[in-house]
Amino acid sequence: MSKHGTIRRYGLIIEMTSRNFYPSFRRIQEVLFDQGFEVSDRTIQRDIEQIRYDFGIEIAYDHLRSGYFIDREKSLDIEKFLRFLEIVNTAELLTESLKESKDALEYIDFESQGEMRGSEHLKSILFAIRNRRIITFSHEKYQSSRFGNIRLSLIY
Repeated sequence: MSKHGTIRRYGLIIEMTSRNFYPSFRRIQEVLFDQGFEVSDRTIQRDIEQIRYDFGIEIAYDHLRSGYFIDREKSLDIEKFLRFLEIVNTAELLTESLKESKDALEYIDFESQGEMRGSEHLKSILFAIRNRRIITFSHEKYQSSRFGNIRLSLIY
């Protein structure tokens, strides 16, 4: 299994256990199966252990509710992991786009200097490129406070 697949499994487990649904072990396994992961009981147990060790998110079992939950008092910042997961998913989408068509690089340019800002929009832009959608957005010129509307037709 690829690292991306493992991270996606972690994300699904965290998502299920963070919403106060208290899923049972079997329910977690069913949801993973529905998402294309045919994994053993031991793999799920290892995933829960790795989530704890790698990301500081404590997934515990509630005997009264017969299900798993995230113990927020014992866990580090869950939002950091979810941001990490978003970045990994965006990277995977970029990789898939490049495998499908090397032409995607014509539409993507990364600054070589400064900080990488706006990466939260990359996933939507890559989706639009892959599905040949039109993107519209407002752009503010760097040297002035004037806005201009830009319409891109991403057809290749």
